[in-house]
Amino acid sequence: MNHSNQLSNIKKMNSDYVKTEDKKRKTDERRRFVNNRKLFVVVIAFMILLTGTVYIRIIREQALAEKLNENKKLQTQLTNLKKEERNLNQEIVNLNDDEYVAKLARKEYYVSTNGEIIFSTPDNREDN
Repeated sequence: MNHSNQLSNIKKMNSDYVKTEDKKRKTDERRRFVNNRKLFVVVIAFMILLTGTVYIRIIREQALAEKLNENKKLQTQLTNLKKEERNLNQEIVNLNDDEYVAKLARKEYYVSTNGEIIFSTPDNREDN
């Protein structure tokens, strides 16, 4: 016999049990479809949250790296300013010392003491 002939010979029963089972099967299929859709939505929401979290973390890491770099530059600047401050404080102490001021005046402005003669050498003269 032919296969299509066999299927045409099969009749569907229209009893209450068959109708109930058919409704149950359709309800289960619908429930599975809805549950799969809910699961899909939850997975997409989770992926969005995860991506957002990773993005925020990357932005914060970059900001932290920039702040650390700025901090390093400022620490170097602070060290240089402290050195300059020590030098300026030493200069203040030196300028309060009469011997240092006299030595500086002799060197820079050719100031001489009584009876002292200053000789200008070629190394000391400016080239014009």
